[in-house]
Amino acid sequence: MDFISGEMKMQRTRTIGDGNSENTTELSIHSMQAISIEPEADAYPHIDSLPPEILSEIFLLALPSSYNILDPMREGPWLLGRVCHRWRDISRAYPALWSSFVLVDWQLGPKQLGQEIRLRMFREALQRTRESGLTMTLWIPDSFPPAIIETLMQHSRQWKDVNLLFCSSHQWTQLILNSPSLQFPSLRSLSLCYKKYTDDLTTTLGMFKNAPNLRSLEFDVRMHSFDMGMIPFPWSQITRLTMSFAMFSNLELIVSLLRLCPSLEELTEMTLLHRDPEVATIAPLTLSKLRSLSLGYSHLLLGYLICPVLEHLSFTMPHADYPSSNLTISQFFARSRSQLQSLKLKLQWHTLDPNQLFSCIPQLRKLVLLLADSENDRDPARFLKGLSGERGVMLPNLSVLELSATNIFTDDIRLERRDELLVRIIDRRWNVPRDSQLTRLSQVRIRTWNPIIGLGGHAPVPVALSCVDRLKLFKAEGLDISVIVSIDIEDAPSEERVLL
Repeated sequence: MDFISGEMKMQRTRTIGDGNSENTTELSIHSMQAISIEPEADAYPHIDSLPPEILSEIFLLALPSSYNILDPMREGPWLLGRVCHRWRDISRAYPALWSSFVLVDWQLGPKQLGQEIRLRMFREALQRTRESGLTMTLWIPDSFPPAIIETLMQHSRQWKDVNLLFCSSHQWTQLILNSPSLQFPSLRSLSLCYKKYTDDLTTTLGMFKNAPNLRSLEFDVRMHSFDMGMIPFPWSQITRLTMSFAMFSNLELIVSLLRLCPSLEELTEMTLLHRDPEVATIAPLTLSKLRSLSLGYSHLLLGYLICPVLEHLSFTMPHADYPSSNLTISQFFARSRSQLQSLKLKLQWHTLDPNQLFSCIPQLRKLVLLLADSENDRDPARFLKGLSGERGVMLPNLSVLELSATNIFTDDIRLERRDELLVRIIDRRWNVPRDSQLTRLSQVRIRTWNPIIGLGGHAPVPVALSCVDRLKLFKAEGLDISVIVSIDIEDAPSEERVLL
C-alpha cells in the first residue's frame, strides 16, 4: 500500500508539472509582474485618514495648554481651521480645544469694526465650549468693554479652574453688583491676586457664594487688614489654601482667616512677617484635618497651631539670634502630637541647628534639606551632624533622604568635611546591622549646582573622587541613589546632568 500511495503521489506531481508547465510558467511570470508593479503599502497612513476622534486628541496635544482668546489671528484653535475644511469642522466641534484660555489684554484697534469682530469671535469661542468646564486666567482692567465681562458671567456655570488678576477693577465690581446672583456649580479651584481696594475684593469674593464644589483657593492679597468673616464666601468647604498677605502683616489677620476654614487639608502660607513681631495674645487654633503645612518665610505661625494629623511640614529654620524659636517649634510638636512623616527644611548659614527639632520627631520617614549658599558659614557640616549618630541616634525611622546644596563634591577644601560627613551618614544608614534599631535607607536624592567632578574644566580632587566612588558602590549594592547636577552656562539655559 505504501508503494501504491507513493506511486500515486509521484504521478499526481508529474501530471501537474508536465501537463500545465507552460501555463504555470506564464502564471508565475504574471504573478511576479503583478507583485512588482503593485505599490508598497504605506506603514504610516496620512493624517487625513485618521478618524475625527483621534485627530481631535492630536490637536489637543499640539496646541498650547491655554490660548489667548482675544487673539484669533495668531494663536489658538482658529489656526487649525486655516489648514483645510475638515480640520476646521473637527476643531470647531471639539469643546476641549476651546475650554482653556487666557484673557489678558484687549488690544483694540482704532476702528469700531475691529472691536465688533473680536467680540463676536470671543462669543463664538465660548459657544464652542458647549457645556465643558472652563479653565481661565483673567486680567481685567477698567478698559475692558462691559460686553466681555457680561459674556463671561453668562457662562458662570461652566467656570472650573479660574485665576483672577486685578489691579484696578471698579468696572468689574459694578457689573457684579448689578448682576443677578450667579451660580458656579462646576467651580473647583479659584486663584485671586488683589493689590488695591478692599471693596473690590469683598465684592469679588462674595460673587462665589454659590460655588458648592469649590475646594481650592489661592489668595494673594496685598492689604494689611480687613474682616474676612464679613464676606459671604464658602470658607468652610475649602480644603486646599495658599495665602499671602501684604509684607509684615500681623499674625491675627492670618489666624482669623484660618479660623474660617475648618476643613483645611493642605495649607501654604507665604506672608513675609517680622522676625520678632509684637503680637497680641492669640488663642491656639486646631486644624483637625490638616495633613500638609508649608510656611514660606516664617515659622511663627507654628506657635498658634495645633495639627493632630499633620503628615508633611515645610518651613525655614529661624535665625540663630532668636534661640527661643526652638522652643516655639518644640511646643508645636508637643501640642499637636502628630505622627509627622515628611519634613522639608530650608537652612541658611545664620539659622539654628535642626538637631533639637529632630529629637521631637523620631517617627519621621522622609527628610528634605535645602542648604543655602555656604560661603559665609564657618562650619558647613554642622547641619548634618545630627544625622551622623555622634550625638545619639536621630530619626531612627528615616528611609528617604533628599539634599540640595551648592558645590557638593568639588575642589573646595572648605566643604570637604561636609561632603565626607554626608557620605558617612549614607553609609551608616545603608549598611545597617541586622540587630540595629535604625531603619535602612531606601532612597537618596542629591541635587547640586556648579560641581567639579566629571564635568571637565577642573581637576577633581582625591577626596571628592573618593566620595563619589563610595556612592557608586552603594548604588551597585542596590541603594536607590542619584546625584543631579545643574550647570550654569553663560548665555544659555542651565543644564542638568546625572552625575550618578
